[in-house]
Order: sequence, then C-alpha cells, then structure tokens
Amino acid sequence: MKKIELNTLTELCAYVEDGLLKLYSGVRARYYIPDTAWNQLHKDLGLASDTAHLVTREETTTVASEGDESSVFEKVLNLLDLSTSDFSPEVPFVSYGMDSLAATRISVALRPHVKVSQMQLLGGMTWNHLEAKIREAGTATDGTSAVNLADALVKMVEKYSKNFEDHIPSLEPPTGDVIVITGTSGSIGSSILVGCLRCPNVKRIYALNRPSANPVEAQRAALEKRGFDPSLVDTPKLTLLNADLTANDLGVGGPLLEELRTRVTHIVHAGWLVNWSFDLSRFEPLVKGTRNLIDLALSSPLPTPPRIIFVSSAGVLRSCEYLFLDVSFEFHLIILAQLPRAVNFALRNSLDQNML
Repeated sequence: MKKIELNTLTELCAYVEDGLLKLYSGVRARYYIPDTAWNQLHKDLGLASDTAHLVTREETTTVASEGDESSVFEKVLNLLDLSTSDFSPEVPFVSYGMDSLAATRISVALRPHVKVSQMQLLGGMTWNHLEAKIREAGTATDGTSAVNLADALVKMVEKYSKNFEDHIPSLEPPTGDVIVITGTSGSIGSSILVGCLRCPNVKRIYALNRPSANPVEAQRAALEKRGFDPSLVDTPKLTLLNADLTANDLGVGGPLLEELRTRVTHIVHAGWLVNWSFDLSRFEPLVKGTRNLIDLALSSPLPTPPRIIFVSSAGVLRSCEYLFLDVSFEFHLIILAQLPRAVNFALRNSLDQNML
C-alpha cells in the first residue's frame, strides 16, 4: 500500500487518486485503508472492529517537561481567542464558545505537550483539569457494562417514544418556509443559519440557543468568529431566542410557543450540550429536548407537520458493518457501548435517531 502522510487537502486527493487507480486496474476491496499512525488514532478516537487489529502493542508516552504548562496555557488562549483577563481556570472551555471543530484544533495543537482528545475537551474540561493532566501519568478505566448500558438506553428511548399525538391539520398551507434552528452559536449551526438567511424562500427564522445575557451579541460574536458577516444578525426575518428545550414550552413562553406551533414548517436540531460521560442523567435532558421538538411538530395545525432535520454524528456509523444486517436497535447500541468513551456521543445521537 502506498504510504501518504495526510496533512493537507492535496494529500487527501492523493489518497482518492490512489484508490481510483486501484479500482481502474481491477482491484476490488470493501475498504481503502491508508497507512497512518494507528496507535495514536486508537488513543484519540478508538477504532472500529475492522481496523482495531492495526494497533500494535508498542506505544509511546509523552512526558511533560518543565514549562509545558505555560506553553500550553498560551496555546489554549490563542486558539480560544481570549485574553488572560477574560479567562478563568475553573470555567469549562465549552463555556467560551468552543465547539467540536475548535476542540479538534486544540487537541492537535497540544499533542506535543499532552494527549487530550477532542471529546475530553468538550466534556466539561477546564484549565485546571488540563493542567493536572499534563502532570499526571496514566488514565482511568471504565468498567461500565456495555450490555447493561445499552439496556438502560433502550428503556430511555421507549420512555420518550410513547403517546405521540396525532397530527390534526386545520390551517391553509404556508406561502414560505419558517424555520426553527437550534445550536446556531456552534460552527455547524452558524453555517446553517447563514444559509437560511440567504435563502429567499425562507420567510422567518427562529434561532433557539441556551440562555445568554444578550442573545443578539452572542450570535453576532459566533458569526464573526467563524468568518461570517456579523451584521446578518440584524436581518429582519431572524428572531433570536433564549431557550430551554427540556421545558414543555421550550423556555420561550406560551405566546411564542403558539407562534412557533402555528407558523413553523421546518425544525433543524443542531444544538447539543456535549458531555462525554456515560452517566445517563446527562443523556436524558437531551433526549427529552428532542421529544419536545417532535411534539411541537406534531401539534402544528398546518396541512403537513414541520419536517425535523436532525444533525447527527458520524460516530453512529462506528458499527456500520452492523447497520446493513438484520439486527435490532438494541444490538446496535450494545456495539456502540463497547467503543471507547471518546465516541459515546454517538450513543446519544443513536437514541434521538431511533426516536425520530
């Protein structure tokens, strides 16, 4: 197999070219697997069953040197675009607007100093946690039973998949699209928001995000951070709302909920409170929030209930070899539950997808 270091888009294209040439020459294979640092990939993300055998027993350990803490601190501040005066070592990085893409950049930048995954950074890690991680060796193990965990998750899906309302239309069809988008402060949510704002067929957008002191300025900062025009927040068809998806009224109050119920044609659910713990108490509010969005759609008096677009995770395909077999949802969850903690975000997305 041709060895290529995957560092740039050009090198990714080289992989694609190599694979196409193999197909053209008559080689038939289910997967194209380039040579890479499998041990590191396994530590950071975990590997699926079809590639786990590529991990060798020889592993190296990065030892922090004197002064690493200050160097890492400066890198973190730069990557979060924060000054020392605006930063607190007790506040989780995600509270400063760090999303999954930013966490990936930080994880890669810190590799010379400390091994910390994107998922760990998103799981409520603070500077104090990271500083301690630099100084300590070894990792904790998790003895959670995959089968027991999957069973509990299935029961949670069953709990929130009962008593769906029948859709009863009573209004005329709308003349344009009215969209609810959750999570517009993140990278994906911001991109979706900008696309919808620029779409002439979209007449109204309601952006639902976790409460902030000033939703308009928070969204403006999120757009600017990701290279979008921050003045888009002043578009008349955009309404920014502090929301709590776990509340029966979505945290917006009765009058606004009724407005959403009678006007919305599409719901884009791109907002998730990321926490990588196996603690089911962390999962349930997220699943309940999705159920509340489903109820909102079913309660619509429009001729067709709002379409729900759920932004999922590639992690649900970590056991993709089982998705194409005649196996139960329960079995798929058991497979996901056996993967490293770093990918258990996929479990929560699997729950919502099954409920939808």
